[in-house]
Amino acid sequence: MDASQLRQLGETRLTQIRRLIAEGELSAVGQLCEPMHNEFTGMQDFFLNWLAVFSAMIIDKDGDQALNTLWEKIVDRPPLNAAPPQTSGIGQVELISKLIENVRLLIKHINSEHAPADFRLDEDSPWEQLRHHSYQQLTITNSPKKTLQLVEQLHREQIWLHDILILWVTVFVSYLGEQYGDEGVAEAWQSALPPIADDADPTLGLNDEQRLELFVSMTRGHGETLQISEAKDHYDITMPRCGSGGKLIRSSAYSGDAALYKIKQASAISFNRSGFPCYCAHCSLVEHSAPKRDNGRASVELIAAQSPGYGACVCRVYKQDND
Repeated sequence: MDASQLRQLGETRLTQIRRLIAEGELSAVGQLCEPMHNEFTGMQDFFLNWLAVFSAMIIDKDGDQALNTLWEKIVDRPPLNAAPPQTSGIGQVELISKLIENVRLLIKHINSEHAPADFRLDEDSPWEQLRHHSYQQLTITNSPKKTLQLVEQLHREQIWLHDILILWVTVFVSYLGEQYGDEGVAEAWQSALPPIADDADPTLGLNDEQRLELFVSMTRGHGETLQISEAKDHYDITMPRCGSGGKLIRSSAYSGDAALYKIKQASAISFNRSGFPCYCAHCSLVEHSAPKRDNGRASVELIAAQSPGYGACVCRVYKQDND
């Protein structure tokens, strides 16, 4: 890829769609809305599975009541993005309460050995509405202004749900840190991010550029612009403004009376730093959980910013032929 292609690859889908609309290419907008929607819902599925893992851990360690109490506290915790989606039709507290009910039901399904494989919530549930309503209602019109409004509405709803789930995931990890110290955080993330088995490797059969596009697509699910560069043996996906752990930091989630947990002792899971945000600790496991290259070495390395939340983190994707 040349520099122009790498720059465009790092753009958010919303930026790409805005450019198409400005150029009058309305017929091409729909082709980008589907991958944008898939990137967001794919990230939401990650968070949901993490919540299922952490819920099981909390029940196993402290019982059902501890989990119930934690959910009750979450209802009153302000979300990172204060404005709820207008299409929800209800207030923020009621929306969050109903969304928690939906998510708890989905977690119960995930953690059940006997749940039907095709289980799904009702179409009018907040979970399904937030994930799919705006996308399903999206009709590319002949009006550039109307088309842009619909796309931006879809984007806002996905970001709102993304931010809610990021906060909930971190509250759960924070609880395990408060109860069981740094070891509780390490156990949580090691359970949520086990090494990927060879037969489940999503990069199998992909060339270097396709592997890069896969990792970019996964990272783009946080809704922020990326900067991508190429070296002889790797690509760097730089996140100047992290849309997940960095957003928590910038939102002051780790300060105040309800401050989230920071890892106290420098260790491998905290990039050998003390006072490290508990959500960001999962990035230290990326190298170990990601698929290996053909030569058996790590395919990905995460380089944490010196100032998490304000500096740039880098996801380094190694090329297959790098020996």
